[in-house]
Amino acid sequence: MRQRLRQALCRDGYLFPTAVAGLYGRDGRFESLVDAVGSAVSAMAAEVGAAVVRYPPAVAADELHRVGYLRSFPHLAGTISVCADTTGRETAVAARLHRDGAWEELLRPSELAPCPAACYPVYPHLAGRDVGGGEWYDTMGYCFRREPSDDPFRMQLFRMHEIVCVGDRATVDRFLARAHDFAGRLFTGFGLTVTRAVATDPFFGSGGRMLAREQLERDLKQEYVCPTDDGGVALASVNDHETHFTRPYGVTGGDGQPAVSACVGFGLERVVLAAFLQHGPSPRDWPEVTRRAFGAGRPDRAADDGAAADR
Repeated sequence: MRQRLRQALCRDGYLFPTAVAGLYGRDGRFESLVDAVGSAVSAMAAEVGAAVVRYPPAVAADELHRVGYLRSFPHLAGTISVCADTTGRETAVAARLHRDGAWEELLRPSELAPCPAACYPVYPHLAGRDVGGGEWYDTMGYCFRREPSDDPFRMQLFRMHEIVCVGDRATVDRFLARAHDFAGRLFTGFGLTVTRAVATDPFFGSGGRMLAREQLERDLKQEYVCPTDDGGVALASVNDHETHFTRPYGVTGGDGQPAVSACVGFGLERVVLAAFLQHGPSPRDWPEVTRRAFGAGRPDRAADDGAAADR
């Protein structure tokens, strides 16, 4: 099902495959559909007065270590390697390339890493702050996860749009209820069928299995899943981080205690892909509610009928 979807979208020019699995170009039609989803998320974020923040698609690699990402998800992580330094390494790389020799081992990891989730840069921004009665953020950007695949739902670089809440426990609990309302409204508004399920993050190794069990037992993550013939794919998730992101940065929640945080995140490309999967390859033939939400227009049946009569 998902491979047929990839073939159709590449054939019709919505997606452009590259030499790297899981890396795609998108045409203007696809981007307009993505923009419609992003606008809907931003409208909901505005309902809670979320501040709009946008960050580059990279973070300091040390930040990933600080919040335990490299320990929990080493199989998904990456770093940005460079040759520039003060020892003339650039010259060595150029010389190797001139001789058509191997040059990759001359690169060194830089201080940067691709961002794995749109909310990650928010927490360093709050370092040492007291967020009082709570703060809300609308954040969106490209994210990276090392999952090379031909499955269009498993892009290595993709966009995530999140609404984040940081505050005391009561404030965040109220937000979590609101977050589920947001997710339900978005998928109903776009005419998409999803199921809600308790879920875990893809933690690594035997220690990760323990973390996953704890996440399930404490109901910290729920996903909104598009049904497919191979078990479904998550389009959005609601996540209770507790103090995982706030404690490392000394963020407090008005009472001097570590703040807690939560987010609802939407995979923008995935929501668009789900529309193609559920409603077919031509947006003009989608159900009216879906066309309207995506701004995809409506089919001109009269023109079609006229053309048929002429033939």
